[in-house]
Amino acid sequence: MTAIFYSWFFPLLDDYESGLESPGAKGKKAIEVLKRKTLDGRLKTVFNPCLCGCQANDVTIATKDRFGIPLITVICTNCGLIRTKYFWDQKSTVLFYKQDFEKIYVVKNYEKFFETEVSTGRRYFDILGKCSVLPEVNSVFDLGCGAGGVLYPFLLNNKICSGCDYAQKRVVSGKKYGLDLYEGGIDLRKTALESQDLLILSGVFEHFADPLRDFKSATRVVKTGKYIFLYVPSITGSLINENPWNCIQNFHSFQFFHKWFLGLYFKELGFNIVYNDLGGIVVLRKTKNAFKKSSDKVELKFPKRYFYLSLALLMIQGARLQVRQIIVNILISLGIKKLFVDLGFS
Repeated sequence: MTAIFYSWFFPLLDDYESGLESPGAKGKKAIEVLKRKTLDGRLKTVFNPCLCGCQANDVTIATKDRFGIPLITVICTNCGLIRTKYFWDQKSTVLFYKQDFEKIYVVKNYEKFFETEVSTGRRYFDILGKCSVLPEVNSVFDLGCGAGGVLYPFLLNNKICSGCDYAQKRVVSGKKYGLDLYEGGIDLRKTALESQDLLILSGVFEHFADPLRDFKSATRVVKTGKYIFLYVPSITGSLINENPWNCIQNFHSFQFFHKWFLGLYFKELGFNIVYNDLGGIVVLRKTKNAFKKSSDKVELKFPKRYFYLSLALLMIQGARLQVRQIIVNILISLGIKKLFVDLGFS
């Protein structure tokens, strides 16, 4: 009976051949190139196991991302995390960010883009202030910094700021604001081991090809006793702020987390939890025991309620999508194309 119910409701995005959103004309061309690279093997995918370490059965909830790119998205029936079932290997991930990312996710106005990042940075700065950790922070590094706007409020408050990103155009645009940015991943010749008081991973953890391995590698630049600030997409935060189905993206190895998983997971890795909210923001303190217990694999068993919580939140928004599709089909059948466009459907 459960399997029949799932098959009736999921996968949900199959009716949207062109996706829920349009990436624009240039983005569409870049997506076609991306698809060809995947088909001919230039971009290789591998099975992406759940971070909870459990071999529970997954439920497939979508077979496309928000732009209509083929992508199998599943929900773990143990912990309720929502992830991409087959994700690029490390080499393909780097290749995507170097060659394809900026062509699909086009920045039309870099000044406005920077301003948006600055606004985010102010919010992060305020949260850290409330956590009373800022007096202990002198150096800040942002991995996946974009144009570096998140760092700007820290720079204005006399912190030593630096960052890196694979998106070349974004890095170049951010340097004019006096930020120390470089292209690529963390370069230990530029950012030494245990040199930073604060590492920012804003919308980055979910992009890692191997989150545990890559998180362990990234946090090597953080001094023992200092801090990591993470923002990840949260299923509860997305319900409050936006439709989570619009956030399913091809470059996410994990699409959605939740507060209870994040708290237990990072505690298991040996970090102190300084702050953890429903919106996907976590502040961690790196201890001398970080990764000593669980350096390569984590195995966590969760009560079934976390799976049902994630499932219920997806279904609430999914029901809205189904109603929308019914309206779209009626409008099309009636030939009311102008109204169809005016309502924002494509």
